[in-house]
Amino acid sequence: MTETRIETQVDPGDVRMRPDELRPEKPRHRWEHAHHAGKRRRSQRLLLAIALVVTVAVLFAVSIFSIIRISSLASRNSSLRTELSEVKLQLANTDPSRPPYLKELTPDKVMALGGYVKDIVFTVQHQNGGTQYDYRLTMENKSGSTLRPDVRVFIFDHKGMPIGVADMPDHTDLASGQSRAAMAAIDRFIDEEPRYFYVSTRDQQKAGVESK
Repeated sequence: MTETRIETQVDPGDVRMRPDELRPEKPRHRWEHAHHAGKRRRSQRLLLAIALVVTVAVLFAVSIFSIIRISSLASRNSSLRTELSEVKLQLANTDPSRPPYLKELTPDKVMALGGYVKDIVFTVQHQNGGTQYDYRLTMENKSGSTLRPDVRVFIFDHKGMPIGVADMPDHTDLASGQSRAAMAAIDRFIDEEPRYFYVSTRDQQKAGVESK
């Protein structure tokens, strides 16, 4: 017997590729890769720009703060120099031999004191060719009990040397809340002009204040 072979011709245009035989287009793949790379570079530039702006802002703020701080320190330094100059001038005009607790005596000026001696004023009287110094003080009992006032007034010359003293003549009890005035002449045992004073009470508290 003779074999009969049937050959079928297939038109190449009719051949269709299966889905698993498809291949990605290389040009499109390159474009997508370049697009993503460009986005990353733009994001990096944006982050760098933001970081640069923040850094500049911080440096600017620090510079402003430093300028303000330096200006404040310079002003403070100038003020301290002025105060130091004033203190040096006061020390230069202060007699080192005068005890610091002596207070300046200014006639006819009411000077506030402490303790139960509220204030004191000195007066000057010229009579018989001489000069007499008197004092007048005000006492006030702010404590809750009765006290017996005992006050002594000392006066000093410009060098801080004692030149006179006066005892308060009235030692009558002073009730709580009561106030009373007392006055007396100062016995000067050295004929010098008084410049400072000191008030002593029974409990030895200093009752003078500096005259301004």
